[in-house]
Amino acid sequence: LCTWQELQEMQQSGHVCIANHSFSHANLARQDADIEKEVLTSKQILEQELNTAVTHFVYPYGKMTRALHQII
Repeated sequence: LCTWQELQEMQQSGHVCIANHSFSHANLARQDADIEKEVLTSKQILEQELNTAVTHFVYPYGKMTRALHQII
């Protein structure tokens, strides 16, 4: 776990890309996953706290489906 300050420092170093990873680390490949909440909430929080656009996404557990990938 990192603090917001640590994330800002990493981002500003130019050596780290901040990526969205979901709000609650849910398996988004499951049919009952609230994809919109998981992806958008996390993205909004990261962008607000780090004052930057977050354009990358890392799938929790490495699980994805073709339909999920199209949504992301």
